Amino acid sequence: MFFGFDGVDMRVDDALGFARDKGILIFAAMANGGIYDKAAWPARESKDAIGIHSCTEMGKKSSNFTPMPVDRNPNFMVIGEQIIAHWPTAKRGGFRDAEGTSFATPVAVTMAALILAFVNQTRCQKLREECEEKVKVKELWQNWGMTSVGEDQREADRPLFMDQSHAALGDVSGGRRGGHA
Repeated sequence: MFFGFDGVDMRVDDALGFARDKGILIFAAMANGGIYDKAAWPARESKDAIGIHSCTEMGKKSSNFTPMPVDRNPNFMVIGEQIIAHWPTAKRGGFRDAEGTSFATPVAVTMAALILAFVNQTRCQKLREECEEKVKVKELWQNWGMTSVGEDQREADRPLFMDQSHAALGDVSGGRRGGHA
């Protein structure tokens, strides 16, 4: 979901429950209001979706517009700035740089798809077995299972940064001060 709500929308909540029951992963943009804005629903509820924050190129720091980490939730952060996007003709068309948690979210979805494709392949059996020693592969099809990837390498206050070239530990607040969402 490249969008979110201030509060729970019951129709969307029902759809999320249906998706969860069918083993469909849901990723949702956290919001673009910065540290003073609350993270959007459903991104702030780990049972409903995997919330995605935005960081600068190579995960060096959180984007100024991404909210503070959500307490007691996995907080994933992926590149969400300088994303090349094609704009519709009605909006002057062409390619432009875009930014936002709504642009970070499809990057995270793509990374999750690559993880699932890897663990479901029959080739590279040795690597797959090594992966299965660290992660319960069947659980990757649930929000809580996918968020467990890298869990043994991070602390509660240091979320997992992810971008197109690596995953590394980092601080979602990017050195900013303020309360948690």
